[in-house]
Amino acid sequence: MSFVIFPVPDAPSLIAMVIGTQGLSPDEEILGRPGHGRKVAAICNWLNKKYGNGKMVAWAKQDPVRIDLDIPDNIKRLFPEYQSIFERYGRVLYGIFVPNGDTKATTSALKAFMDLMFEERGIYPLKSFASEWEEIRSEYFSHLMPDISLEKVQEILQERRFVVLQGPPGTGKTRLALQILNNTYKGKGKSIQFHPNTTYENFIGGLAPEKTTDGMGFRFTPQMGHLMTAAKEAIENPNEPYLLHIDEINRLIWLRFSEKQFSS
Repeated sequence: MSFVIFPVPDAPSLIAMVIGTQGLSPDEEILGRPGHGRKVAAICNWLNKKYGNGKMVAWAKQDPVRIDLDIPDNIKRLFPEYQSIFERYGRVLYGIFVPNGDTKATTSALKAFMDLMFEERGIYPLKSFASEWEEIRSEYFSHLMPDISLEKVQEILQERRFVVLQGPPGTGKTRLALQILNNTYKGKGKSIQFHPNTTYENFIGGLAPEKTTDGMGFRFTPQMGHLMTAAKEAIENPNEPYLLHIDEINRLIWLRFSEKQFSS
């Protein structure tokens, strides 16, 4: 992880975050954290919105460790002055800012990138500069997660039938989903929550014990899980839109583990 300023003959120097000459080492732990890539992306989003005047002045790679992926062709076309840099370092660039003549924008980009680099290494500013560091950090933190409206979510649902809302706890993901379920879909749907004990049988369906009055007092019978129940309800009302909301879907890894056990 390096902060680099690339000079070019006929344009302002390119400001960039780069994978160092040694590759991912010794910063592979930092570079591999999803939070690092999100912070670089947030800085670039902030710079674009605040200083771009409707144009792109900054770009961030979705996953910094993907050094097998080159900088996108559309970014190369957008900034042809830096073609020589892109050709040589395109695979290791993961955050760039192109100065546009606004000194304040360039200063903000320099401070944000450098502050992040030192912060990720556990180095923080002196007390006399702490307030300025906090101000810049809070500004780009407001762009840490995509700002999406209820209308946009509904539009995506109509287009591709599913949406994944991702963000830190307390940012309103569940509230937004339930608002769509209760208002847009008029309550026609189902809301469930994954947890570490979720199994294949809970979610899809399978055999479950049922009480009986003879023999051992119970028997195993096929029972529908949440997904089969939702599908049945949707099929029974084909003319009505139906929404299945799954909260904490990131815990799906537990379900995959259970599915392997079930299949074996």
